Amino acid sequence: MSAAASCPQCGARLELAEGETTALVSCPACGAETERSRLQRPPAPVTPTIVAAPTAPVRKAVSHDRAPVPVPRELELSESPGMLMLRWQTSPKVAGVLVMGWGLVAAVGTILQLHAHPLSGWEAGLMVWPALVVYGGLAMLLNRTEVEVRKESLRIRAGPVPTFGNAAYAAAQFSQLYVFEKESTYKGKTTISYELRARLKTGKHVTLVAKLASPALALYLEQAIEKRFEIKDTPVVNELDR
Repeated sequence: MSAAASCPQCGARLELAEGETTALVSCPACGAETERSRLQRPPAPVTPTIVAAPTAPVRKAVSHDRAPVPVPRELELSESPGMLMLRWQTSPKVAGVLVMGWGLVAAVGTILQLHAHPLSGWEAGLMVWPALVVYGGLAMLLNRTEVEVRKESLRIRAGPVPTFGNAAYAAAQFSQLYVFEKESTYKGKTTISYELRARLKTGKHVTLVAKLASPALALYLEQAIEKRFEIKDTPVVNELDR
């Protein structure tokens, strides 16, 4: 048997017979003589390692085994076997008083202006806005939002002052409820409010209740309605994290 080595000058393969004791080995290719002890054997063949292409990380679903949300202080709750009623003050009363007061001041100013300089046409029509401001302030002061949850239906309304936003849905329409945090900026000032939203089985997303000042109230509404309709809580993109 023979061992293989390489010529340090030209790299040619050298066959070294076992048992041979000569001090020098002559390269048949270039004729260079090298001491036997200095010969370097060729490196063992390298077996290529196949590396699997990286795959995108799999995002695990977030566990939604959430603890029950305590009943918020501002919420009035009444429950019976056939119905769940949830009520709360729609807007802060202080805000309603301020808006209504501002509207009354504007209304008095408008009356005085009309008395001193009677207007006609579209100019007089613009003077209706103080009345609208007073109406809005009155609604903020007096109105309470009411969510009525029955076995097969959901009804949302505000009163006693008539406003927009009343709605009714069938329980079978809902796929999932969730809370959305909404950020609004006006004249450089940022405010945060919360919305109770629903994903319908059609894939459409609708806002059930808007302008909630408290995340605790929004989260409690979500949990209470889902429990009543036996909807399993699952993650929704961009929902408020508890």
